[in-house]
Amino acid sequence: MNLKAKNTTDYMNSKDGTKLYYEKSIVDNPKATIIIIHGVCEHQGRYNYVVDKLNDKNYNVYRFDYRGHGKSDGKKAHIDDFNDVIDDTDAMVNIVKADEKNTKIFILGHSFGGFIAVAYGIKHKGKVDGFIVSSPTASDEAGILELFRKGTDKNEYVPNNLANLLCSDKKVCKEYMEDVMVHKEMTIGFVQEMIKGTKWIKRNISKFNYPVVLIHGKNDQIISYLDTEYLFEQMASKDKKLKIYQGMQHELLNEVIKDRVMEDLTQWIDERV
Repeated sequence: MNLKAKNTTDYMNSKDGTKLYYEKSIVDNPKATIIIIHGVCEHQGRYNYVVDKLNDKNYNVYRFDYRGHGKSDGKKAHIDDFNDVIDDTDAMVNIVKADEKNTKIFILGHSFGGFIAVAYGIKHKGKVDGFIVSSPTASDEAGILELFRKGTDKNEYVPNNLANLLCSDKKVCKEYMEDVMVHKEMTIGFVQEMIKGTKWIKRNISKFNYPVVLIHGKNDQIISYLDTEYLFEQMASKDKKLKIYQGMQHELLNEVIKDRVMEDLTQWIDERV
């Protein structure tokens, strides 16, 4: 916990009334406000390091658990429609816009949270000021999603076996497996909606025109860095940057070079506030 930030927790309602948990870490005289969107099967609590670094750089941070994750309502690790988590994000954005009227707002999304971030940018024009997209679930070049999509029952659970592929810091992988808030399985329905969502993004990515920085580890075995290169090439954004980190895996924000990654990201934000 960062001592220079005031930390509070609360709940909000999504468009369909689903109750969602969120936290905010507020600093004096903030340069901007960052909204963090976590990945599938995890929760916002895994981003304490990122929040501390952002607070240190004088950014406010809001983070939330989208439906079926963390302390939020909803069937565990399940979504009926990928648009629902975009609506969850919009609920968070609306609260931030009401609370933080005098700061720019950036969305930072990792993995499936990166998918949500990009999809949000396509669907909602002009609501925020930029995006930081980390290892987004934007396609399935690595074939991981198809491995999970066996069976036809959307409510059937399949194991989450990705822990050892997260990053090169095995302490992080061990903590992930021991974290009771991390789901060790997800529904086939969730996987099907992820696949549907990635196809939707491919059809619509040329409509994304926000300032954006995309980052990916070249050794990511969960999602191929080639997917992120494709997104970068197809985005209409005039202000866009791509950074591929050699030798790094999926969770760049937990990698052994995480300090360098955060320095790169905060420098990018600093140049736009």
